[in-house]
Amino acid sequence: RIDCCFCLPSGFLCCPTVPKEDADKAVEEGKKDPNQMCCCAAPKHTGGRIGTFLEHVVAPQLVKKPVAAAVCVLFCALCGICAWQASSLAVQDTERRFLPDDSYLLTTLKKSDEYFGSNGKPVNIMTVEGDYFASQKALVGIGAVMAKVEDVMPPTTDA
Repeated sequence: RIDCCFCLPSGFLCCPTVPKEDADKAVEEGKKDPNQMCCCAAPKHTGGRIGTFLEHVVAPQLVKKPVAAAVCVLFCALCGICAWQASSLAVQDTERRFLPDDSYLLTTLKKSDEYFGSNGKPVNIMTVEGDYFASQKALVGIGAVMAKVEDVMPPTTDA
């Protein structure tokens, strides 16, 4: 038995075993469950004002089905709003934000930007199988589109 006194083996007087029907009947009459520990006193609640408020005001309301359903609906609505807002956050973090201000790596990146920042970043565009004849106009015009992007090196026709 789990609720028996742990200090004595079962079968002692502090660990009575009453049939479940008799125990249920005693509980319905308002008596203590005879199958519970008898050698240990029930713990006394020494909570403060907040504990008393939660125990006597909030808890009796939360066990009512309409209140519990409303709490579940509100929780789901809040979860949905949070997920929606999280999905609309812009990604603005870069690895530089995670580097300390006085780190060697950040200093190297700043010097690289200072001396080589106007070169742009190389971009390779590869095409896969498709109808090149139908998309020929778009493929020819991709160089002009890429030339408008600031951070990209000027387009070349190198293969």
